[in-house]
Amino acid sequence: MKYYNFKNNKEVDGQSIIHAINLLPGNELIGAEVGVGTAQNFCTILQNCPRISKLYGIDAYLPYIDYLKIEYDGKPAYEVDEKQIHLNKMLAMHNIEFSGFKEKVAFYIDDSCNVVHDIADSELDFIFLDTYLTIEQVASDIKEWYPKVKTGGLFSGHDWNSDAVQISQFEFMKNNNIQANLSIFDNTWAFIK
Repeated sequence: MKYYNFKNNKEVDGQSIIHAINLLPGNELIGAEVGVGTAQNFCTILQNCPRISKLYGIDAYLPYIDYLKIEYDGKPAYEVDEKQIHLNKMLAMHNIEFSGFKEKVAFYIDDSCNVVHDIADSELDFIFLDTYLTIEQVASDIKEWYPKVKTGGLFSGHDWNSDAVQISQFEFMKNNNIQANLSIFDNTWAFIK
C-alpha cells in the first residue's frame, strides 16, 4: 500500500483537488492547469502528486481586469497591469525551475483557446481551470477543455464563488446531459467525467 504525506507550501487555489488526483487510477498521470499565475498551485500539485508524468501549464501572461470579481461599487475588484504580469511570469518560471519537478512540465505562454488544439482529446487524466476573466471565457474554457479529459478523469476548476462560473458549469452539464456528482469545496469545483 502506498500513501502520500502532503506538503502544503501555502494555501493555494487548487490544493483541495490533490487528494482526488492521487485517487485517480494509473501510474503515469497527465494533467493540465489552465491559468497558472505564479505557479504556486501548479508546483504544489507537482510536489504532492508523485504519479504525475506530465503537467501542462498554460497562461497567456497578458494584463487584465478581473471582471468576475466585482467590488460593491460595481467596479472590477482588481486590475493586473503589465508590471504585475511580468513579475507573475518571472515567479512562475522561478517556482517551476526550483520545484524539483521541472522535467515533468510542458509550459505554454499562450491563450488557452490556442493551446487546447495542441492537446489530444482524452489525453488528460485531470484538469484544473483557473483562467476566467469574462463569462464568455468561462463558457469557452469549459466547453473546449472538457473533451481533453479522459472518461474517469477529473474535471475541475476554481472561482466557484463567481456567478459566471456557476451558471456556465450548470449550463454545460445540462446541455451535455452530464449526470456526474459535482463537488464544491474551498471555492474549487470538481467532478469525475
